Amino acid sequence: MKRFKLSAVFAFSLMLTQHALCADARLAKNPPNSAQKAKCEAQLAEINQQARVFNAKVDEIQALAAEIDRRNAELDKEKAAVDRRDSAAMQALNAMIVKNNALVEKHTQMGAVLDAMASENKQRVAQFQETCENRPLAQANL
Repeated sequence: MKRFKLSAVFAFSLMLTQHALCADARLAKNPPNSAQKAKCEAQLAEINQQARVFNAKVDEIQALAAEIDRRNAELDKEKAAVDRRDSAAMQALNAMIVKNNALVEKHTQMGAVLDAMASENKQRVAQFQETCENRPLAQANL
């Protein structure tokens, strides 16, 4: 099962935030007009919103991973203790395994969604850098 390391998630979030904020601090080669400022502000707001959504999804996938770990521990105990001659006990164990497998599959799917979101966010940052980098967008300049 693929696990997202917290440090990698924080690094990605930091990268998004830093790229979004860098434009505010740099000197402009060509001062943007009001339409360009509005476009850059909209892009910056979208990047920040997507970073918040991404972080929420990371929290969700980490909570699911913790649930899977908890269930795996329960399954290990149950497997060791189950009377394999008792068909009802085996059916209950199998039901637990099926439920756990469904959670693992959900975790895998969520990981794929998270990967896609990360790719989209990188594209947004690249577009922001291309159109807005080195242009002051601080409130004092608006």
